[in-house]
Amino acid sequence: PKSTPVSVRRLLARCLERDPRRRLRDIGEARLVIEEVMGGAVDEAAPGAPRHRPRPGWQAAAALGVVLALGIAAGWILRRPAASGSEPAARWALAIPDGMTLSTAEYPQIALSQDGKIQVVVVVDQSSVPRLLLRHSREFEARLLPDSERATSPFLSPDGAWIGFFRDNAVFKIPVAGGPPIRLAPTSGLVRGGTWSRDGFIYFSPDTNVPLARVSENGGEVQAVTRLEESRDERTHRWPHALPDGDAVLFTCDTQASTEYYDDARIEAVRPKTGERKVVLEGSSQAWYYPSGHLVFARGGSLYAVPFDARALEVRGSPVQVAQGVATDVGTGAVQFATAPGGAALWLPGGTTASYQISWVDRTGVETMAPIPSAPYHELALSPDGRRLALVGGQGGVSDLWVADLDRGGLTRLTFGESVLNPVWTPDGSRLAYGTRLRGSQDNLNQIVWKPADGSREAEVLTEGERGRSPTSFSPDGRSLIFDALNTDATTRLTTRDIWVLPLDEPRQPRPLVAGAFMKSSGVLSPDGRWLAYVSNEGGQPGVFVRPFSGGEGRWQISTPQGVEPRWSHDGRELFYRADQVLYRVPVETARGFSAGRPERLFDRLEEAGIEVHTYSPAGDGTRFMTFRSSEGGGSSRTLYLDLGFAARHGSLTTGR
Repeated sequence: PKSTPVSVRRLLARCLERDPRRRLRDIGEARLVIEEVMGGAVDEAAPGAPRHRPRPGWQAAAALGVVLALGIAAGWILRRPAASGSEPAARWALAIPDGMTLSTAEYPQIALSQDGKIQVVVVVDQSSVPRLLLRHSREFEARLLPDSERATSPFLSPDGAWIGFFRDNAVFKIPVAGGPPIRLAPTSGLVRGGTWSRDGFIYFSPDTNVPLARVSENGGEVQAVTRLEESRDERTHRWPHALPDGDAVLFTCDTQASTEYYDDARIEAVRPKTGERKVVLEGSSQAWYYPSGHLVFARGGSLYAVPFDARALEVRGSPVQVAQGVATDVGTGAVQFATAPGGAALWLPGGTTASYQISWVDRTGVETMAPIPSAPYHELALSPDGRRLALVGGQGGVSDLWVADLDRGGLTRLTFGESVLNPVWTPDGSRLAYGTRLRGSQDNLNQIVWKPADGSREAEVLTEGERGRSPTSFSPDGRSLIFDALNTDATTRLTTRDIWVLPLDEPRQPRPLVAGAFMKSSGVLSPDGRWLAYVSNEGGQPGVFVRPFSGGEGRWQISTPQGVEPRWSHDGRELFYRADQVLYRVPVETARGFSAGRPERLFDRLEEAGIEVHTYSPAGDGTRFMTFRSSEGGGSSRTLYLDLGFAARHGSLTTGR
């Protein structure tokens, strides 16, 4: 406006200076000018405008808006909070650019270089496709890395030259300076974190229920690093963090007795050269090491520090709290926090698992809230008659099974601490089948059970075996159950997933239905029982395929290319699938064999989740879908905190204290 104070005009000019020596250094300097204007300081107006005392309201706000708009145009906004002169280094608020949000589903999605100067986050835009966003302190603009679509769980090399990440069932690395990604090795499923060690290896967790593995930073054979100890009832090793000397790797270990509430997990360390393992800490979901000789660990949405002997791999002393309100998914143990040996830290503010709202969404994306209280739900399944909804999660049960009555309201809890997976309704709606991890089992067994949907009787075991069994669908006549099962190679220790069928008539002997070298999962039968839709990564990334159920030849790829979570319409004339947060429909014809049309995008209201997770359920008439999504809004997933002096700011993280 013509009445903009001259001091603000000079401020904007300094923001736009090409010469870095003359350009405004940070928003902290701009704040001084803006505070003067807000306070009503007298200033000369622009030429031709009347002189007056500026009003402290809209003019200052407009000036601040312009300054911040310049920051948005540059990428992330850097804002240093007010600090006392005695505080070390700088603290910043980093805002994700407009049109993007941080992707936080199930994984740690932020990474920090060893010197704290490079920050990498996974973001999604209106296309709902995750990508890597990089900010370097030497660069004015943050940049999206090309060819990083569908990336997750980034981590940086010790020299800060490479970013490691996962996508399409593989480990990749991509140069920070720019260039195409390089595929290093396959993974077997839902990865649970990676770390780049100074010993030249990348350590990672290839799937949810498997031990740690490693691959050379130059690619090659994948090697097992740990093994799940049946005598200790272990079911997962995840979220690895390499110690600076490359001699050991911290990781999170959880047991069959847990209901996926990772605040009850323990932190262990392994020496890859010898295989030696030590329990470091009980009751933590993730941990990081500072060279000052401290372990930082997460519990209940807060961070704690405790003295740690990295040579002996032992905690020495009592923990103290160093941060509160850090975004944490207690259902997977993922914490949105990253550290740098130089003492910096990057984190997403928030807390423990978000609450989710259940809603109906029509084909155009219009939402209508369902009469179900918000809670940390993470799976759902609509009954065949559309009048009840099975839910996994809920208040007081991180992975328990509930049934909501959509007509009368109210929730019925069916399990208590059973760690439920993939609930599936019988065709008549009388029972629910689900996977469950046996608590206290010494054989690392998983069961598939079913029980009445009204909870009137105890669960009956249908089948049990090695970890990873979960049901996916019933045959239309209710006489067979389709389920997934993990298969671990005895030599490589890598895990694949196969599809099985279980006849429900005695003696209930399961047989493999779709097996082989790739990951196959999520098999669902068509309403006429003739066709099996399923997910396979045989094309390099998860995609939806169809094949005959009972013999016959043929195999058709439905998604183009990526897709998970297939669902048939009740009349069998459509197939739905999810790609990230977007729901697609594909018209199909089965009168003369099988044929499929082109995928059509419906809406992008789905929650980001793993391949096998049930995030939506079509209604019988096909006009709408039951879904869940975060009830906290997008504000908490657009701003991160970067503290270059995090360690020095907390006396408990400095050497000798």
